Amino acid sequence: MSDSHSTFIGPDGLSLEEARALQDKLLAGLSTSPIDDKINAAARLMLEGRHQDCMQAYAAIAAEHPEKRGTAEGQIGACQFFLGNFEQAIAHYEKAKELGEDAEMMNDNIQEAQEELAKAAAEPKAPTTAPKAAPSGQGKAKQMTLILAGAPMAFGIAGIHRLYTGHILTGLLQLVTMGGCGLWQIWDIIQIVTGKFTDADGNPLVD
Repeated sequence: MSDSHSTFIGPDGLSLEEARALQDKLLAGLSTSPIDDKINAAARLMLEGRHQDCMQAYAAIAAEHPEKRGTAEGQIGACQFFLGNFEQAIAHYEKAKELGEDAEMMNDNIQEAQEELAKAAAEPKAPTTAPKAAPSGQGKAKQMTLILAGAPMAFGIAGIHRLYTGHILTGLLQLVTMGGCGLWQIWDIIQIVTGKFTDADGNPLVD
């Protein structure tokens, strides 16, 4: 099985964990060829948020299997999209279309990337002279968020840190999936520790 694109992941589609579960369920009932196994392994990297590794995997697939270049270009475009590199994403989608990938799907992906470019152009530029800081009184406590994120190991529950920071929908998803069997929860803990986790309003956590 090989997917042309993974843009079903997002606010209006499946969560990353739901996508992984769906992929596992589908693969369990399929007999795949070696090239399909390579493509599915590369797609898994994207679902895990390892976009650079995913692009390298698809580049290798394209080099070894020229007949799969269209699929590889489309998936590399998806990685660039998730990284916020919308112009590069469009270029890869266009190339995928030239190589025979589904034109309607690629055009939808191109339109989505163009819309994101338009949004970025319309947003005011953030100042470059000072790091982003939460306004006074805003931003949830980093230490408390980290403690709540570690709750599954102590109490067998997940997602409390997301509810605390205002991410209600994804917090509920983590509650019912046990933090995506722990993977999503671990990813959040890494984001909190490295200062990349924000509350639902986009405010950084406060030390």
